[in-house]
Amino acid sequence: MVQKVKNKPVDRGFKVFCICDSRSTYLCNFEIYSGKTHFRNEEESLPRHIVKKLCAPYKGKGHLIYMDRYFTIIPLFLDLKDMKIGATGTVSLHRKGIPKDLIKDSKEIPKNHTNVLETPSLTLIQWKDNTRIVNLLSSVFDAQMQNAKRRFRVKDDLMAIPEAILHYNKNAKAVDTFDKLLAYHNLYRKSFKWWKPIFAYLLLVCMLNAYIIYKKVLEKNAKEKIKPLNREEFILSIAESLVEEQREIYLQKRKSKKFGSFSINPKNDCMLEVDDTQRDCAICSAQYKGRRKRTKYWCVTCKVHTCPDTCYDRHRHMRIESMSNRRQRETRRKNSVEKAKEN
Repeated sequence: MVQKVKNKPVDRGFKVFCICDSRSTYLCNFEIYSGKTHFRNEEESLPRHIVKKLCAPYKGKGHLIYMDRYFTIIPLFLDLKDMKIGATGTVSLHRKGIPKDLIKDSKEIPKNHTNVLETPSLTLIQWKDNTRIVNLLSSVFDAQMQNAKRRFRVKDDLMAIPEAILHYNKNAKAVDTFDKLLAYHNLYRKSFKWWKPIFAYLLLVCMLNAYIIYKKVLEKNAKEKIKPLNREEFILSIAESLVEEQREIYLQKRKSKKFGSFSINPKNDCMLEVDDTQRDCAICSAQYKGRRKRTKYWCVTCKVHTCPDTCYDRHRHMRIESMSNRRQRETRRKNSVEKAKEN
């Protein structure tokens, strides 16, 4: 399942095919590539098969889809048009079905010139700005031109640009933007188990999609004027709510294995929180003399600073042991008093 793709910032990993909304960058559908045997189809190529599979839920709804030249082939655009889905994408002139004379003419195109090849169902646009030639195939747009400002110019110069190219530049960045947003809060770790990176990716996708919906809901309720949380605060709020829901259930079910049926009331149980100041860990300092390990975590119930890993578990275990011994002493004292009264 691990793939290696050249000319990518991360050239090795899992390949995921995605469809994102062009306005909100919401991930609408995705498919994880699991090898040629899984996507093997004698009649259809991989780009044609995967795009049709991703667009199947939107059949007959009149959506527009933008793609790069890896997916742009003429049979796919015809299939999408039969599904009532418009398609626009950059295309390689070496694709099957495109006239070969366009490849020769592309080197002789002057600046700011446009070549158009139209059929009843598709339109091929070849446009040259300064040095670079853009080849675009569309089943929606025609050869109509539109005046637009040039990108890296100080002056307000207007330039005639094909309308299809303007729409493509505006709407064809959703997947790249979604990947960039995922990279801001990365959960990937090296692992020998294949499912862990996929689980981390799915978790990140769920959190990002939830944050996009959260911002859209606040925009619709603009009358309340609630300031939205940033993405980090949003993730922390969800984590805290999930922990809070399960904390009471967990504490009620949790019992010490060493002391049998003895358990602590959840209200009096140890609770680890973050303090403003750092202090020495009570467990590490007592176990390793001369070695100091400072930590911000502390038990609110016992008011003792401990490390959040094994030290906290040991501290809680020692507290349970002391409470168990105290309860046993009290029961023995009561039994001895009752026997003395009987005698």
